Amino acid sequence: MCTNRYYWDRHVVKIFFISCVLPLFLALPSLVFTVLTEFHIYQNSVSRERITN
Repeated sequence: MCTNRYYWDRHVVKIFFISCVLPLFLALPSLVFTVLTEFHIYQNSVSRERITN
């Protein structure tokens, strides 16, 4: 397999792209929750709901 075919083969590029993006996509909800908790945005909204109910 020559290097030109290896770098431009769409199947190889697609697998490489998915393997790079998938971990980021899976880590995104955890990262968002951590940031919201760190800045007390999520905790404040939850405690307001408990107080009003």
